[in-house]
Amino acid sequence: MSKTRFLSAAVAVLCVAFSSVAAAGEDLKGARVENFEGAPFGRAVKLNGAGPNSMALHISGNILYIGGDNSLLTADISDAMNPKILGRVGGLGNVRQIAVQGGIAYVAARESGLWIIDARNPSKPKVLSRYDCVELATGVEVAGDVVFLGQRQNGVEFIDVSDPARPEHIGILKTPESQSVKYRDGLLFSGEWGKGEVTLIDARDMADIKVVSVLKLDGYGDGLDFRGNLLFASTGHHSKSPGKTAQERFGRGHGLEIFDISDISNIRKVSSVKFPKCYNIGNDFWTPRCGGNVVFAADTHNGLYAVDVKNPERPRVVGRIVTPDKSGKYLSAPVSSVAVADGVVYVSSMHYGVLAVECPGAKPGGERKSVLPKNVSHRADYPTDESKFFVYKPERNVQVRGAAVDGNVAYAACGSEGVAILELSEGGFKKIGEMKIPFAGDVKVKGGRLYVAEGMDGLAVYNIDAPAKLTEAGRLKNLSETSSLVLWVWTPDGKFIAASDRQGGIFFIDARDLKNMKVVFRKGGCPGWDKFFSGDVVGGRYAAMSYANSRFEWFDLSGEIPASANVSYKNNPSLYNGCCALKGKILFTMRDGSYVLLEPNQPENADGTPWKGRRLGGEYLSAIPACNGGNIVSFTNRIRRQVLLADFSDVENPKILWKERISGNPDTPAFWGDKPIIPAGFQGLLMAK
Repeated sequence: MSKTRFLSAAVAVLCVAFSSVAAAGEDLKGARVENFEGAPFGRAVKLNGAGPNSMALHISGNILYIGGDNSLLTADISDAMNPKILGRVGGLGNVRQIAVQGGIAYVAARESGLWIIDARNPSKPKVLSRYDCVELATGVEVAGDVVFLGQRQNGVEFIDVSDPARPEHIGILKTPESQSVKYRDGLLFSGEWGKGEVTLIDARDMADIKVVSVLKLDGYGDGLDFRGNLLFASTGHHSKSPGKTAQERFGRGHGLEIFDISDISNIRKVSSVKFPKCYNIGNDFWTPRCGGNVVFAADTHNGLYAVDVKNPERPRVVGRIVTPDKSGKYLSAPVSSVAVADGVVYVSSMHYGVLAVECPGAKPGGERKSVLPKNVSHRADYPTDESKFFVYKPERNVQVRGAAVDGNVAYAACGSEGVAILELSEGGFKKIGEMKIPFAGDVKVKGGRLYVAEGMDGLAVYNIDAPAKLTEAGRLKNLSETSSLVLWVWTPDGKFIAASDRQGGIFFIDARDLKNMKVVFRKGGCPGWDKFFSGDVVGGRYAAMSYANSRFEWFDLSGEIPASANVSYKNNPSLYNGCCALKGKILFTMRDGSYVLLEPNQPENADGTPWKGRRLGGEYLSAIPACNGGNIVSFTNRIRRQVLLADFSDVENPKILWKERISGNPDTPAFWGDKPIIPAGFQGLLMAK
């Protein structure tokens, strides 16, 4: 039996009984380094000063960039096996990947967007700017004046960073589910997760971005790297092999696939190597990095594999590294990233930190970026059907992220353009003022006050002295010690404000004294990207929250401190589901495309079955609902760019009024009477005619 087949068949044994453990430094503390053939690994030491939840690694020159624990760290690796932490910048959120060019670090931080860090003095890195991207920032790459940002189902966003302190949107290309991106001489390669593909994108001209071809993988797609004319693609989760049952394919998608890309018009799959069967949802990402004749593949819960690709048609697993979780168990702590230096490999783990491992044959790969993107000043057009909608667009190319209506006035959260103040009429929008603040991510109006989620500047409350005259009444600088952003805000009935940084769940703020606001209750669980909180209360005390891929939860806001009332795990929502108050009940869109009207604090079914929903006409409701306070409900899907409006005057037989696909990414609207005022991202602010 070959070593590789043995690894696949007996992984459980190997995790416990390591026959050839490499010599370890005194501070190795539990990691296991094993050589199968050719002794790729030597001594290993743990890097002092790196956080236990290290997530991302990148090397530029003699600096190792480490992302994790809401921070970016810089380390001097001039003495490669004795790295020294130089500097740190915190408050970045859920750091996922890092790209560096000219001492400027571009940090993809999922819910927090893209952070641009000036690390030209690595001892004192500092935030230059934060770019609020279209969706979750996962993969990041930079070439010339363009950052490429993989954003799951929304695809890849292209960002002008010619002035890194003032990044601007160029455009976005929809792909199935972009997790990681790599650029090479005018071509961008995107690893597509659930679809199990690699999308090749012609990125030479920002005015003419287009898909060239698609490569099929036998597993869920993610990380990519190059050596010469070879493309290495990491895969995970379930095999895509045709002719096999789902049970046979379950967990068997992990491995490394090799393609010859010397002729882009005729890409040829060369070979592949499989890693052990594994399925662990949550930290499910896979990253390969080339190091001479070895590719180092970080396969999270499976560990890090060294794959000898000297003969690319016959790749061989020659070594492996696993790290323990907090309990000391193996095959539990996800190896999250890897970076290659001359003779040394750096490995990060989510529960362990960072290892420096001797690897005599390791050589960092050379980046081929001689062909850089042109027409960087191009800006994509987001057209509006003006026979159906009025539109307001900010002067700069920014997203309209939220809207609130007060009488005949709308307040629009316009990202880095602040808040636009617009008069509403049957003829559309008329700008009557603005609030020039660094960032506005969301707005609400209640009781003569404007509530603004101002990103790094926290949550601000303004008295509305006149429609275009506002004075600050109070400010909460941040939601927690580790959260530097406020991105969403709601104003439910009662004494509390609800807010979110998109990462840490829902935060309830005691707002009775606006000069001394404080968080009094938080319920974690990442809300993902959309606004899953009900906003309003029902039954005089209950609000609801749809936690994507987790649960539906009720909150009781009647006491001095909010409390969780009850939770339903049987009614597991997806990324596309949400809830809103409607006629004293909660309307909740469910994973099966139906909706249900829930009584206040309604528990899950006692018999263990999910709530029984109903369909709205013939529609599959994969959308977030919002109500005008009466009978009209909108349903928006940001990723699919759809808006639907329905009349629930008869809750037993609601009627669809209209359904439209738009060019922007619609967020939950506010209402002017029966008319939805729709924040539509780069398309602007829309009002139905």
